[in-house]
Amino acid sequence: MNRRIKILASILALQAGLAVLLHFTSRSMSAYASEERLLGLEAASLDKIVIEDGEKPALVLMKKSGMWVLPDHYGFPASKTKLDGFTKKLLGIKLSWPIATTQGAAKRFRVGEDAYEKKIVFYEGDKEIETLFIGSSPDFRKVHARVAGANDIYAVEFSAYDAGIDPNDWVDKDILRLEQSAIDRVEMPTFTLERKEGEFVVSGLKKNEETVADEASSLISKLADISFREVLGTENKPEYRQSSPALVIAATMKSGERVDYVFSQVKNEEDAFILKVSAHDYYFEVGKYDVEDLKEFKRKKLLRPHKTKS
Repeated sequence: MNRRIKILASILALQAGLAVLLHFTSRSMSAYASEERLLGLEAASLDKIVIEDGEKPALVLMKKSGMWVLPDHYGFPASKTKLDGFTKKLLGIKLSWPIATTQGAAKRFRVGEDAYEKKIVFYEGDKEIETLFIGSSPDFRKVHARVAGANDIYAVEFSAYDAGIDPNDWVDKDILRLEQSAIDRVEMPTFTLERKEGEFVVSGLKKNEETVADEASSLISKLADISFREVLGTENKPEYRQSSPALVIAATMKSGERVDYVFSQVKNEEDAFILKVSAHDYYFEVGKYDVEDLKEFKRKKLLRPHKTKS
């Protein structure tokens, strides 16, 4: 009987010891995960980022004169919002315990030197300072990751979609946008809008005419928020037919700067329209319906009979 009690007491003591060990191990894991980052980099020190998938041409992001651009995509400005989000996610990843540490596992989880989903190389000046391999996805918005030169493989919160290599996903889509409050005058083919006492009105109104404020506001909004589908470079190609425009608009800013918009339809392509904006060197592809929306604004659309006070 005494022997049995001793055995049970030993098992109980072992269980208690394991509980204590697990408790402190769990605390240690939490502390480890919260104190160290996967990448020991600072966003401000980066000058170039290269993203590869092993198949298509690499995407290159480079800092020039303090601004991020896409040097292989006509040197077009990169989206600050997207780039900030990308670096914040990656550089903010905290370390956890590795799920594997072998070369075989690196291939299996697609984070090997020659077998990976994405390879992201970070540069300071011309010096490569860190390389990260992004691999397979074990769960929604999670990927396997490994830092070059290390064997540890982690499951981290990130999406390979955020590291795409299509340059059109990285361009600054807001580059054509204007501050509505900075616009002073808009010249359309059949009328002109001028800002008077804070409101846009049609120029040359007759006594029995007044401006439809909602329509004027809608036009200014559409022009100020114009977007594009794709950057086409800086060459004016004959098929763009810019010399035979479908629509020409001019906006004059409060600063006195004039911005001209020339929309043209691509030869033999019904849905393809080109936009050249005088404030930029680039040609853009824009949507057919965006052009048609602007073309619908005619003088008659913006006018109604003047309301006289009774």
